[in-house]
Amino acid sequence: MVYMNDLYSSKVQASFGSFIIPTRPAVVQALFRAQEAGDLREVIKLIELDMGLSAAVMKTVNSAFLGIREKISTVPRAVNLLGLKNVANLVAGLSLRKIVTTPRMHDFWEDSARTALVSAHLAQSLGGLDKHQAHLYGLFQDVGKVLMMLNFPNYTETLNFFQSGENLFRRELTNHKTTHGQIGFLLAQNWGLPAVLVDAIQVHDRYDLFIQKSSNTESRKLIAVTRLAKIMISDDGQFDFGDSEDDQFNTAVIDHLYLGRDELERLHQEVATLY
Repeated sequence: MVYMNDLYSSKVQASFGSFIIPTRPAVVQALFRAQEAGDLREVIKLIELDMGLSAAVMKTVNSAFLGIREKISTVPRAVNLLGLKNVANLVAGLSLRKIVTTPRMHDFWEDSARTALVSAHLAQSLGGLDKHQAHLYGLFQDVGKVLMMLNFPNYTETLNFFQSGENLFRRELTNHKTTHGQIGFLLAQNWGLPAVLVDAIQVHDRYDLFIQKSSNTESRKLIAVTRLAKIMISDDGQFDFGDSEDDQFNTAVIDHLYLGRDELERLHQEVATLY
């Protein structure tokens, strides 16, 4: 499910010459290489050498995300429980916050972490998706917004239009000739994330593509689960939608997941205990 041809004109692609797309951090590159080689000792060593990374991995492995009852106290034990692939993905997600560490971005990263946690829980509850993959996708889905803020001084104004009810995808195209989904796609591709995540990041804000039955089923389910997570952690968490395009998107998500009102309420109660 790659839509580069219909989303990018040659003019828009040329404008990316001066666009800042952060490269994959050295520790992430090293961990991916060690994971591909199956080198468990090297993975453990790389994590133990980074105090902040060690603390973050330990915090994650002991959180509600994994649901492990025993207290894990060592990096080797944590790595063994998570597995090489999941550790590499987790570290990639944790490294994401280092792109921009200004105080004003704190709330954004916290929202992303919450979305990732709820997405993972929903993936496990509904089945059909790996919860580690859903967690990583939840962390990366909106990273394009951060990069848009870094590269476009007036991007905050664009977000304000969206907050007042205007469609964000269309407003981004009008103001910036690109979207945060497209920019997030470039970073995810550059960082070597799994192809299904890369594709889903690119089109997650495209309601018109979401309802096309020919699009990739796994990517659509990632989009649906993560959008449902955002609905559930919103201020109202309601499931009664109107006629706006955004509301139609929400309705399509719930229909795609075959969720009735009772099931939605049950999942909502479960999610409320996660954070």
